[in-house]
Amino acid sequence: MTTRTAPGLVLALDQGGHGSRAVIFDDCGRQVAASHVPVATQLGEDGFVEQDPLELAASLERAMQDACGSPAVAGRRIDAS
Repeated sequence: MTTRTAPGLVLALDQGGHGSRAVIFDDCGRQVAASHVPVATQLGEDGFVEQDPLELAASLERAMQDACGSPAVAGRRIDAS
C-alpha cells in the first residue's frame, strides 16, 4: 500500500518600503495564506528614508509566523528550494 502525501506549499517573503509580507502558495500557484506587517520609517537628516534593521527582521518573522499559522496551512509541508 502506498501512502500519498499532500503536495507541499511554497512560502514567499517580500520586504517593501512600508512593510513585510509573507504569502504561501500551493503547488498550482494559488494563494493559500498571506500576512502583512507594517514597518515604521523615519526620515533621516540627509532626507533619505531609514528603517531599523532589527524591526525589518522581526516584521519578516512575524509575517511568516502569521501566514504559517493560517488554518489553510495547518499540517501541510512547506518546501524550501
